[in-house]
Parts: sequence; structure tokens; C-alpha cells
Amino acid sequence: MKNNLYLYLIPFPLAYLAIYYLYLDNQTLKSDKNLSFFFRPEVLEFLKQLSVIFFSGGIFTATVKLINNMVIFKKNFHKMILSEEFDNLLIDKFKILSLSDEYLLNRSDINDIWARVTSCRFAKSFPNLSEKIKFQLQNDFFDDKMLKYYYDNFRIQINIELIESDIIKITEISNFKLRATSKEQIDLEFKISAIEEDGGKIYTKLVTEECKVNGCEIEFTESSLIGNKSKVFALTLNGSQDYLVERKVEMTQDLKIDRAFSFSSSIIIDNILIDINTCEKLQYFFSPSNKNYFPLDPHNPNGTTYISRELLMPGEKFKMFIYKK
Repeated sequence: MKNNLYLYLIPFPLAYLAIYYLYLDNQTLKSDKNLSFFFRPEVLEFLKQLSVIFFSGGIFTATVKLINNMVIFKKNFHKMILSEEFDNLLIDKFKILSLSDEYLLNRSDINDIWARVTSCRFAKSFPNLSEKIKFQLQNDFFDDKMLKYYYDNFRIQINIELIESDIIKITEISNFKLRATSKEQIDLEFKISAIEEDGGKIYTKLVTEECKVNGCEIEFTESSLIGNKSKVFALTLNGSQDYLVERKVEMTQDLKIDRAFSFSSSIIIDNILIDINTCEKLQYFFSPSNKNYFPLDPHNPNGTTYISRELLMPGEKFKMFIYKK
């Protein structure tokens, strides 16, 4: 009762004051000479003053109690925030926040964060190699174009024929759906190495007249790279989020020097089908690259079609080793 005295000092006087002003303090009571002791004007006035004193005391007591509680809370709060337990809890919560998807998606330096995290992972075991590992991370995954579009429902046909004693010709015909994240401009590039030279037997070329976008022929912008040994064919797309792209590439190889054919892409591919045709003088061995998985297509009884319904990340997709029978 002592600790909560203000609860008694406030409501009861407050109730009496309300009764006094609403019902008792009127001319009828004051003019009536036959009133009981507690309803006489002098007694009423005394009780009114006493109620005011009690009510004020209750307010004062409540205020003092509130101030004391605030001081105690301040001291306890100060102890809590300076405690090691609070520091550890705050660090844990900050770690959770800093690794949340929402936090990372709003960061403009997410590539740097990715590189630092990967570098730190190896730094524990190979501290002397961490900077070199960080440099090696600058690959297709850090190319901004990978975030603008991907290839869907990729279909590629590979025709291989022996044209001379050890010279083979490989024709790669592909079509795919390019799916963009917006209708803004996209700069699409096809890189060709070992470009065709006059009179040369070994070459790689893009058959530009067979390349189309949404059924229309393409006007490429050509540029050379690495001492004219490679060439880039570029085109600009805009106004849509889906484009049907058709492409044809021809190349030759000398089996005495190079028996391998590989297919790579710096763009994500979702769903791919590979159909391989060889002449009767050749045979091949098909080998998926990295962790890719290409089971045979059950709808092709000849066993020359491979299919993957999985997502293929940037990099080499598969290799073929070609031999003469």
C-alpha cells in the first residue's frame, strides 16, 4: 500500500470533488438549515479543501515515483547496452542483417562483396594467394550484360564432315529465345576466333546472311581483336523483352593438330538441346563440361541428341573429341 499510495490519494478525492461540484455546491443545499453534519456548508468546504490536498498529494507521489522509475530504467539500460552480452547480440543481429537478401539487393557494390567473400574463404587456408584468387574472379559472372538477358530454349545442330584427308568442317546452326529483363537497349555480340584468311584451310566464320532476329536479317557491326586473329560481330536490340535469334557458324579443323570441339557461352542458358550429325567416316566422343549434365534424348533412337532441362551457368558447356573411323 505504501508503494502505491498515489492510487488511493488520487481517485477517492477526485470522486468527491466531482460530486461536490456537480451535486452538492448549489443554492438548495446552502439555504437548507436542516442539513446533516456532512452536508453543512462549512463541513463541505473543509472536505473539499482536504480532497484537493489529497488529490495534489497523489499527483506529487505519482510524479516522484515516475521520476524514480525513469532513473532506475536509465541506469539499468546503461548497464545493459554496455554489457558484453548486448554487444554480442548486436553483432549477431547485424551479421544477419548484412547477409540478408534485401540488404544485398540494395547494394551497388555487390560484385566487390562477392569477390571479398570468396577471397576470404580461401584466405584462411592460402593467405598468400588471396589477392591472386580475387583477381581471377573477374570472369563472366561479373559481366553486367549477364544481368540484362539470358538464353532460353536453346537448340543447336552440329554437322561434322570430312572434307580432306585430316581436315573436317563443322557447321553449327543454332536458334534460341533471348529473354531480356526490360525493353531497354541490348548490345549483343558474337565473337569469332581464327577468322578466315585468303587461301587458308583452317578458319572460323560467322555466316552473317544466315543470321536472323525475329525472322529478319541482321546488319552487324564488325571489329577485330587481338592482332586481327579474332572478330566481334555486334548488333543492337531494343523495344522488346523477347527475341528469336538464329545463328550459323562454320569452322574447319585439322585432326592431326586439334581433335576437340567445344561450345561455350558467357550468358546463362535455360534448357538446351544438342543434335549431332557426322559423316560415315567420322566418330566422336561427347563430354559435358564442369558440372553440366546432358542425358540422351529418349525421343531420338539414333543416340545423337543430348538434352538438358537444367540451368547452365556461364562458361564451357560441353566438348567433343572427333576421330576418323
